[in-house]
Amino acid sequence: MPLASLLAAIPAMTISDGPGFSYLRQTSRDNNAAPVTPGTEKPVSQYGLIDVHDELSVVAHVSEEVPRYWLEDDQKLQAFLDAELRYGLGVALEDQIINGNGVDPNLTGLANTSGIVVQPFNTDPIRTARSAISALMALGATNADGEPFYVLGLADWEAIETASLDSGEYVLSRQGAPVDAAARRLWGQPVVLAPSVAAGTGWLVDPSAVVLATDGETRVEYNSASGFSRNTVIARCETRAALAVKRPAGIARLTLTAA
Repeated sequence: MPLASLLAAIPAMTISDGPGFSYLRQTSRDNNAAPVTPGTEKPVSQYGLIDVHDELSVVAHVSEEVPRYWLEDDQKLQAFLDAELRYGLGVALEDQIINGNGVDPNLTGLANTSGIVVQPFNTDPIRTARSAISALMALGATNADGEPFYVLGLADWEAIETASLDSGEYVLSRQGAPVDAAARRLWGQPVVLAPSVAAGTGWLVDPSAVVLATDGETRVEYNSASGFSRNTVIARCETRAALAVKRPAGIARLTLTAA
C-alpha cells in the first residue's frame, strides 16, 4: 500500500526525560580499508561523527469556542474535533520537517540542514529522480533500515503520473515503466505526497538517515475556563517534536524543473 504520510514514513523515537536530547550525526565518510602486510599499521578510516544537541519544540493549536451543549448533544462532535485537530497538527509538523528554519521555536527542517545531497535537474523529473538514487548509492545509502522514499508535492507527482511519450502514450502505461501510479512508486521506491514541498522540488530520503524525535504523545484536551460565562469550551491539541538528521548524505534534494 502507498505510504499514508510523511509522518508515517519517517522513523520515530521517544524522548521521555525532558525536551533536551543529543544524537550523533555523520558529516563525512572516508573508508581506507586495504590489504596490509602482517605486523604493519592498519589504515585508519574516518567517519566524521559530531555530537548534536537539540530540544523538542511545542507544536500546537486550539479550536474556536464550541457550545458545551453541542458536545453533550452530539456524541460524534468530539471525535470530529479530535480528528480535525490532529490532522491540522500533522500538516504543521510535516511543514516543519521539510521547511522549518531552525529559529526558535521552529524545528530545523530538511531544507535548512547542511550536508544534504543536491541533485540538479536532469532532462525531466523522472530521470532526475533516478539520478538521485545513484547519488545516494554512491555515498553509501543502503536499504538496511527500510527502502528510501521520495517526498513530492501534489503538482509534481501529477506531472510525473501524466508524463507522456512523443506518441502521446502515458509513460506509466508502458511495460517496465518507472512509474507505478497504483502503488505510488517511482523507480521502485515509495512516493510520499506532502503539500508542504515547494513546487519544482522533491526529496529522496533514506530512512536510516533521519529520525523524528517526539515526547510520544499527541494530546487533545478540553477546557471551559475562558468561556465559563458563555457555556463554551475550547480544545487544544499539541505535541513536542524535533527532527534529528543523523546522516545528511542519506538525503537528496531534487530540482525537478529546468532553470
